[in-house]
Amino acid sequence: MKDWLRHFFTFSPTEQRGILILGFLMMAIGFYKNILPDKPPEPIDITVKVNQKLAAFESEVPRFKSYQKGSQKTFAGINRPFNPNVLSKEEWQAMGFSEKEAASIRKFVEKGGRFRKPEDLRKLYCMSPERYAKLEPFIKLDQLEDRWANSSNSLSKPNQNVRPLELNAADSLKLLKLPGIGAYRASAILRYRNRLGGFWSTEQLHEIRSLPDSIVQKLKLACWTDSLAINRFNINTVSFEDVQNHPYFWKGVAKSIVNYRSKHGPFRSAADLSKIYALSEEQRKKVIHYLRFE
Repeated sequence: MKDWLRHFFTFSPTEQRGILILGFLMMAIGFYKNILPDKPPEPIDITVKVNQKLAAFESEVPRFKSYQKGSQKTFAGINRPFNPNVLSKEEWQAMGFSEKEAASIRKFVEKGGRFRKPEDLRKLYCMSPERYAKLEPFIKLDQLEDRWANSSNSLSKPNQNVRPLELNAADSLKLLKLPGIGAYRASAILRYRNRLGGFWSTEQLHEIRSLPDSIVQKLKLACWTDSLAINRFNINTVSFEDVQNHPYFWKGVAKSIVNYRSKHGPFRSAADLSKIYALSEEQRKKVIHYLRFE
């Protein structure tokens, strides 16, 4: 019995080495088990992470609405009053209308069509209800008949046989018939009209130094302007001298225009005027009425 037990619990050198290695491995496993986490980290879902980043980006950066196809383009917006009867093709385009739509509107006006009340714009094929809703607060029809009807001034009830005077076609004799206008002031109006190339708004009468505000207010009730009579010059061919002599330009702007044409080629649209840093935004809104882009 003792011999059997001694034989059973006696290990050969090979078995002893195996037991030693096994014990070492068990100790190593127990040691690392206490250090390593019980559960491996969950795999990262790349899609979730990307969506989270996009959501954070969109919450901080405003979205820009892209234009839709066809005539129902997203309205670009406007932040100042405008008269649809005097807007140029480029100005209609700047407000979000396509080149074809802008040309169609200008063709309507050039053939004698007039917008007599804001609701008339709804008749345009390219005027969706959404577009009109955004435009309507800024529509300002500078019509003499409306001013007469709404004014309590004595000039608001003119002689029915007297027609309103169109400033761009009036000569000195007709100007002398206006309230507060003598030979000197009539001459000043004609000189300034010739320098401008025509009036696009009666508001421009405020720019004539010899006309006090009280006289201008009366003239605005007795006159109107036909923007189609304005002499527009081609900004891509006009000379340095002609640009410099216009009341809304000066030497620095004239030089910038000529330099731009030589470096970048012709002006393609009114939007290119923003690259002439010598012109402020307010000045660009004025000069646009006297430019052609051809």
